[in-house]
Amino acid sequence: MPAKGFCRLRIFINFNYPSSILGKLIGMMFGGAYARWCLRRMSEEAAAQFQPSVVAP
Repeated sequence: MPAKGFCRLRIFINFNYPSSILGKLIGMMFGGAYARWCLRRMSEEAAAQFQPSVVAP
């Protein structure tokens, strides 16, 4: 349970570049943007689990 309405979330991604030259190049070009997108999605999903549920009357 969150203390005082707050909690801390840590997300780690461990990534190795593909072995092919093309894979490494693509990984270097787009890996950072993809990792940021993944982290944002994971943190938003985790935060949604702590939001109060709204029940319609």
